[in-house]
Amino acid sequence: FSVKEEMGFTREEMKEILLRDPYVFASKKRADIIVLQFDLLHNQLAIPHELLCQFPTAMTRSPYLTEARHKLLSHLGRAEYRPDQPGYVSLDMLTEGTDEEFCGNVAKCSIDLFYNF
Repeated sequence: FSVKEEMGFTREEMKEILLRDPYVFASKKRADIIVLQFDLLHNQLAIPHELLCQFPTAMTRSPYLTEARHKLLSHLGRAEYRPDQPGYVSLDMLTEGTDEEFCGNVAKCSIDLFYNF
C-alpha cells in the first residue's frame, strides 16, 4: 500500500499509525479513498504528518465530506488546524460525527446553512 511511497510517512510514523488505527493499512478496497483524503488533509489543508499520526482515523473518512466541512469552516473563518492557535479544529472534530454534531459543536451554525452551502 502507499502509506510509505505515496504519502511519505517514515517507518516510525507508520508504526504509530498502525498501532492507533490498523484499518489504514488493512483496507485495500478503500486505498484510493485513503490517498484522496490524505491529499486533502496533508497537501491542501497543510496538516503535517505529526498530526495525521495522532489522528490516523481521519485518513479513512470521506474526502468529499471533509472537503465540504472545510469549505464551510473557511467561509465562516473557523478553518484553523494548527493546535497552537486559537479556534483549533482537530482532525477528529473535522472528520468524525454527524453533520448535526459538526454544525453544533464545531462550525457553530445551523444544519440548514451547511446543507445549503
